[in-house]
Amino acid sequence: MNYLKTLSALEAPSGAEHGVAPALAELLKPYTSDVRITALGSVVGVIPCGEPEAKKLMLDAHLDSVAAFVTELVEGGFVRVGVVGMDRRVMLNAEFTILGKGENVRAVPCVLPPHLQKESGKVPEDSEMAFDTGLPLDELKKKAAIGDPVIFTPKYAELLGGRAACTSGDNRASCAVVLRALELAKGKKAQSDVIVSFASQEESGGSGACTAAFEYAPDEAIILDVSFAQTPDTPYPKAGKLGGGVMIGFSPRLSRELTDRLRAAADRIGEAYQSEVMPRDTGTDADEIAVSGKGIPCAMLSTPLRYMHTPAEVTDAADIESAAKILAEYIING
Repeated sequence: MNYLKTLSALEAPSGAEHGVAPALAELLKPYTSDVRITALGSVVGVIPCGEPEAKKLMLDAHLDSVAAFVTELVEGGFVRVGVVGMDRRVMLNAEFTILGKGENVRAVPCVLPPHLQKESGKVPEDSEMAFDTGLPLDELKKKAAIGDPVIFTPKYAELLGGRAACTSGDNRASCAVVLRALELAKGKKAQSDVIVSFASQEESGGSGACTAAFEYAPDEAIILDVSFAQTPDTPYPKAGKLGGGVMIGFSPRLSRELTDRLRAAADRIGEAYQSEVMPRDTGTDADEIAVSGKGIPCAMLSTPLRYMHTPAEVTDAADIESAAKILAEYIING
């Protein structure tokens, strides 16, 4: 969980990924000197296998997280926001950080006491929410402005049984999978040139993955993301089992041939996996990468995760390790 602990502490709201991109670039440098941060804030590294005319394999894991953006500064030091992906049900009981003018500003949500509510338990719309910074308005304006990103204040907590709860598990867990797979494959002969794409802006439309896929035109791509893990209110088949192994995706957007080869890689090393069926789009970077350029065959590995888009997303270290082993096996033996 070391990669996840490090990465979950970094600030990278969708569209403002500069808080995590340099750190991911540094973590890629032990595997290649060809690392760059793109114009849209993605981190891309190319690891050649040394064979002429080798296939190009892209590994994509988005680095951004859900966020909000300041829409209004209100008298009394209050802030209103527009939300990108955050679960509004938990926003009323979360801590927030405004990424302001060189100095972060802590904020907590304004909550009307239940005694004064006309409709108890109603979840307010974005436009109805406000956040309390504790500052007078003139002081707040020196530290924050309209358009500033707002994130769940980063936290990481070890749970029992090798599990952890953190902010930005979606999708730093998959970034951790890629880094661990590269660690496992280092020094071994790869079958393809590997293009690592830690993509920006997945939570706001997939621009980072789309542009990276267009630029590098890989022959195939494996997209790494998270998916729903079981809780009492999300049983199978809507969710996978936490600790049951990585989820291999099936969708019209995905290549059945590449998916079968990924399953064969898991079988060769005896790693358990689960199946995830998505009858239409995947809701991930795969949807953008698959139709980039002339079209790119894609497969998906998703790490089970509980409480998606909340400040306490839960993952299991065994699932991250399992996904990394399968991915490393595919890199080495195809």
